[in-house]
Amino acid sequence: MKTNAQGLGFKLIYDQAQTGPNAAAWQYIANNPDIKIISTLRSNLLDIVCSYAKAMQTKLWHSQKKTSSIDAVTISIAECQQWFERFSNVPAQIDQMKNSHSFLTIDYENITNDFADTMNSIFDFLALKPIECKPLLQKLARNTPRQEIANYAELENYFAGSQYQPVSYTHLRAHE
Repeated sequence: MKTNAQGLGFKLIYDQAQTGPNAAAWQYIANNPDIKIISTLRSNLLDIVCSYAKAMQTKLWHSQKKTSSIDAVTISIAECQQWFERFSNVPAQIDQMKNSHSFLTIDYENITNDFADTMNSIFDFLALKPIECKPLLQKLARNTPRQEIANYAELENYFAGSQYQPVSYTHLRAHE
């Protein structure tokens, strides 16, 4: 099958491909400043931890269903702390690439709440002709962490006053 591909993309989490047979991936990207980088972020680390915990528990990394029947997860304080540290630590070489590469940062919530406009921003950034596309996958954790994490109150109390203190969702999810 022959295609007229205009671009190629892949997902690589910051701490992936740091060692082992794929360790050259980050160096390759760093050495090729013509590679454009799209970075996704979430303003609340607990959203990332919640999503990751659900994926680890269920061994599902995405869903094609509109609804989810996955039970709330329980996350130990130690595990939550470890994940907070993991997901807040951007390796220095990636930070340095912001000076040499074209970077587009997308808020994860924009992907889920306004897919069409987000994709148009991506097409524009990549200088590609936009095509109509719709999301094929659904989030596993579709509610607030308070609803998705069975021991949310315990985590909230433990991390209160720390750099990982959970944010209030009253203003973030008022539209839902």
